[in-house]
Formats: sequence, C-alpha cells, structure tokens
Amino acid sequence: MGRKSNERLHHASATDTIRIRKYLLAILFLLFSSAAGVAQSTPKYWIQFLDKDATEYRIDAPGDFLSPRALERRARQNIPIDYRDLPVSKDYIKQVRALGAEIHNRSKWFNAVTVTVPDSSVLQQILQLPFVKNSQRVARFHFDPGPEMKLSLPRTLNRRNLEYNYGMAYTQIRMIGGDALHDMGFRGEGMLIAVLDAGFAGVEYLKAFDLLREEGRIVASHNFVDPAEDVYRFSSHGCYVLSTMAAEVPGLYVGTAPRASYVLLITEDVSSELLVEEDNWIAGAEFADSIGADVCNTSLGYTTFDDSTMDHHYYEMDGNTTRITRGADIAASRGMLMVNSAGNSGNSNWHYIGAPADGDSVLAIGAVNQDSIPADFSSYGPAFDGDIKPNVAAIGWGTYLWSFADSVRTGSGTSFSSPIIAGMAACLWQAFPERNNMDIFHAIERSGHRYEHPDDRVGYGIPNFSEAAFYLAGGEEATVKDSLITVSPNPTTGKFQIAFRFEEPRLVTYSLYDISGQLHYNNIIYAYPGTAYAIPVFALQNKANGVYLLRVDVESGNGAVFHQSVLRIIKVE
Repeated sequence: MGRKSNERLHHASATDTIRIRKYLLAILFLLFSSAAGVAQSTPKYWIQFLDKDATEYRIDAPGDFLSPRALERRARQNIPIDYRDLPVSKDYIKQVRALGAEIHNRSKWFNAVTVTVPDSSVLQQILQLPFVKNSQRVARFHFDPGPEMKLSLPRTLNRRNLEYNYGMAYTQIRMIGGDALHDMGFRGEGMLIAVLDAGFAGVEYLKAFDLLREEGRIVASHNFVDPAEDVYRFSSHGCYVLSTMAAEVPGLYVGTAPRASYVLLITEDVSSELLVEEDNWIAGAEFADSIGADVCNTSLGYTTFDDSTMDHHYYEMDGNTTRITRGADIAASRGMLMVNSAGNSGNSNWHYIGAPADGDSVLAIGAVNQDSIPADFSSYGPAFDGDIKPNVAAIGWGTYLWSFADSVRTGSGTSFSSPIIAGMAACLWQAFPERNNMDIFHAIERSGHRYEHPDDRVGYGIPNFSEAAFYLAGGEEATVKDSLITVSPNPTTGKFQIAFRFEEPRLVTYSLYDISGQLHYNNIIYAYPGTAYAIPVFALQNKANGVYLLRVDVESGNGAVFHQSVLRIIKVE
C-alpha cells in the first residue's frame, strides 16, 4: 500500500514510495488531462467530548439510532447495545457550531466530532466549553479538485448474455476454494458488504455492475470527505476493489460475492495524506454499523503523513494504539467482520503492516501471485505486540479485475487481495448465519495452508473456504474418506450439513424425501478432487417432525455410478 493502499496496475511504473494520492491523480491527469484546483487553508480538528449526558437517545430505545437490520445482527450474535452506541449529543454539536465551527464528521464510538474552524480563537472558545475533553489537529488544508477532475463518465453499456462462468477470475477464486462455496449455493445473497475507499468512478455505468444496479443492490452510499459530492468521483480505486467482489459478466469475469448487496463509502481523500482520513474512516465504519452491514472491506492503510507530526511508528502497530485501529476493533465488537489490506510496503523502508490492519479483530490480507508466491510489495508482519499479521493471503499480484475502461485487466496490490477474501467471507457467513463474526474470522484462518506454521508474509496462509465451511459445520479436520457421506446433526431441528470429500472429480446429486416419497429438496454439485465439502441444508426448518430420507448419488467423471446411499434423517423440535 505504500502509505495507503496503492494498487499497481499492469504496466504501471509506480513504486511503493509513491503515495496513492499521487498515483491516482497521475492516472486522472493522464486519462483526462485535468487540472487540479488550489489548496485552501481550512484546518480540521478532532474534538472529543467528556460525556454523553446530554444525548437525546437512550440505550433502551436503540431503534432511534440503529436500523432493524443492525439490531437483528446484534441480536443474532448476542451483542448488547451500550454507551458507545449512543449518538453524540445534538446539543453539544449545536453549541460547537454556534461558535463558528463547521461540523465535518462525528463519531459516536469516540464521542467526538471533526470540525473546521476559521481561526484559532474559535478553537480556543470550543476548548472552553465545559463538555469538551480535548482536541487534536488532523488536517491542515482541504483540496478542491476543481470541476475538471470531477469526472464526467459515459453512461450504461449493454451487458452481454454469456454463459455463466468465472472467466479471467477463475484462478483467484479457485485458489481459495471459492468456487466450491458458490457451487453449494452461496454467492452472497442477503449479505451486506460495506466498502470504504477513495472513490467509485465507473460503478455507475460499467457493464460489470449492470446487475448490481438493476437489482438495487447498492443500498446506500456516502462521501465522508465531501458530503456534497456523490461517491462516483475522484478515484476509480474503489471501482477496481468492488469489481473483485461484485462484478458479474458471465464468461468474462465474476467476483467472489456477485449476489451480495453493497454500501459504497468514500473516506479517503486522494489529494492528501492526513490524520483526518482516519476520522473519516471511523465515521464510515459507524455508518456501516448503523445500517446493518455484515462485512466491511477497507483497501486502505495509514503509516506516515504529509505532516510528519502526525506520523505513526511501528511500535504503534500493536492493535491498540492508533485511533483507526481502535475504531476497527470497536466495529468488530458490534458484530461486523472487518477485512483490511495488509499494505504494499514490503519492499520499502516501512515494510510493516499499517493501521488498521494491526487490529486484533481485523482480518489483514496479504498478497500472493497465481503460483502462491508472496508478493515482494506485500507488507510484513507481525504486529508490534507479536500477533500474526497478515492473517491470510490471496492473489494480489497480477489480480484480474474490471477496470473503468470496461474491460478486464490486471492490477497488483493488497488492495485487491483484501476484497477477494471479504467477498468470500460474506458467502461463508451466508452459509452459517447462526455463527458470529469471529467464528467466521477464525474459520478462515484455520483453513489456511500454513495454519500449523504461520509466517510474517502470508500469516496462516492461503485459506480454503470449502474447508472453512467444513470446520463451521462441526468437523475437527476435513478427513472425510473417499465415498463416505456423513450428515450432522442427526436428529436435527431443521438444518443439517452433508459432508464429503473425494479424491477424484465427482458429480454429486442429493435429494430429500419424506416417507411417502414426496420430494422436498434436490441439488447437484460438482465436487472437485481433494476438496472437503460441508453443505448446509435448510429444507427441514419448516417441515413436520418425523423421518426423512436423503438419497445421494455420486457419478464418476465418465458418468458411471460411483456411489449410492440412502440416509435416514430424523426431524425433531
């Protein structure tokens, strides 16, 4: 990531010492011959309050500040509503604004606001307010990109009707067992993924996102850098990132969670590198929490800044020090799965992970190539406190993605390995909705190919999501013998898992009948050799108690019957 999550597109000459803002601005200048505006002096400050005594909200009325989906996610994971969830007092904000400050963002988790002030006298007046705890300068200017840099992009192109397959994305999905999870029927339906990034230029017209737009699965968006602007401006970085999850052009490119819903949030200011961007990120994470996001992907990271007095140091990468990292851990404590790129600083002077990838509850993602070789630019762990970082890795070196040229191209950076994992994590959680976010987190780690011998390049290794599903289904190890089909739990209250592994490619058909012979469920799956499958079946959840029969037919590659079995399943309350 250099200092931020800087992707390196194929043939680009950018190095890890080049900041993401310079790289992205260079692309915009080259492609659009735009001229930037002038930097204006408008310093920003983080103002933290002492208490929430004056808040208008109550813990026993959470519906006033959390959406029904957010409340359902909390209830499902037994996470109580607490003091941190209460919004910042409107009265406190009103008094700060009355002194001449402009409210930029607010944080309920830290009980703070980010403000701009016209001069130091206003800041001093704010600090004299009895409910103000402290302040911190987080930015020294605001960059106005000018009208020419607010891209005017072509409109929607027609989507081709092609056979459904992964196209160029096959290897990066197959490497992590994602195709097997998709074959089980889990492609992100009903899951909500928040993407915190620098801009999503192209998402509003590219054919890769036609279905996403047509089906209304971009459920919300917000620009925390400039609330007056939409998110389809300034940078295409978020577009590339989103494509690895949400793109769906059968035969050409399919992402890891093509049927999930998404929240698009700009928290990164490509024109600068200042501490205020961490505060923007916290505001974005709180927004994602409030509307009920399940997974948050962040392809950004912070180490050093344009103003060196704001710089972080490696000893601060201990999972508990920087504000953004503490914010990420709070987000995880609210039940969201936080996924973050490890960083692109592996071959620079700062070669460690950045914040918030160091968070104890943040799944930090490193980068490998298609041969599973760690990328030289992928940031090193461990965290300063010794925690294994990155946690796992995926293809981030020569990643196939959909570009705003409306075609597939390659790019390099942990910016892309992170969303590949985030999308698959959403599909895994879809399969096991009764599990909490950290169950999903640890199952992904446990499925890594280096789980027994983690290192500081890829952590627990390249995960296998079909193996992770097996663990979540209750298997200690994925050691199902060839031709052995198991079902658990049995008896069942409604949901059960079918588990198997074959050493050769097989076609598996499984059908569920009641004792009268009526068919209640049927599915066919292609089982890849050596892959453990644990397929959740929900077909009995609303069925009467009694005995049901599960017929499993397994065919070999030439169509011959390899195995047949009929298993008795007992449904009980």
